[in-house]
Amino acid sequence: MKVIRSSEMYLIAAEAAFATDKTKAATYLNAIRSRAPALAPATAATVTLDMILDEKSKELFTEGQRYFDMIRLNRPITFNDEILGLTIPTRPKTIERSFEKAILPIPIGEINANPGIKEQQNPGY
Repeated sequence: MKVIRSSEMYLIAAEAAFATDKTKAATYLNAIRSRAPALAPATAATVTLDMILDEKSKELFTEGQRYFDMIRLNRPITFNDEILGLTIPTRPKTIERSFEKAILPIPIGEINANPGIKEQQNPGY
């Protein structure tokens, strides 16, 4: 069973509305931000895509959504390796969509179910 929270739906709606109706985007965003009374409500004049993505990263923390949002929006991803004192030799600290492993492989189950896509496997896999 797939489960999706109403807060995630508000954030998806806010991002979708942002390009065409900033008032609606702010309304959707405020439905989530209102739970934190110290945050000033967003308005059509103050709402930004970064504000929506920041709220989404807090709401969906550790669920793996941020990576796909950044790839989808063609934004760089900077890893905070220092927080745990890590050094990751297999990737740079900041990656862009052009990083060879940013595009994931087509799963073998999909290739087995549809052998015609075997030749379309993403580069590097």
